[in-house]
Amino acid sequence: TYTGFVDNALGTTGYYKRIGRTCHVYMVDPVNGTSNATTFTVSLPVTAGAQDQYVSVAQARNNSAFTANASGKITASGTTLTLNLNGSSTGWTNSGNKSAFLNFSYETST
Repeated sequence: TYTGFVDNALGTTGYYKRIGRTCHVYMVDPVNGTSNATTFTVSLPVTAGAQDQYVSVAQARNNSAFTANASGKITASGTTLTLNLNGSSTGWTNSGNKSAFLNFSYETST
């Protein structure tokens, strides 16, 4: 699931695969929708490992403008990926369109 949107985000077709303690997540379509918050989070399919982990975001859109300044953070033992814009978890505009292309791997707890 996704937070930070007026309605459920669109383009949410994705897959994940676990290999040992690594989870690979691939979103076929970008997470995309109308923003209603300065935050942007994505639920993880498997609980993360015991250390904070960071994810690069290939391309993101904030208030309909493309940006290369997006990244993600998974807190230790967390179940959520928090997307950051310009290094801030509350850097997103709370109106207009926002989206992100997500393709990442992270260490799991088990």
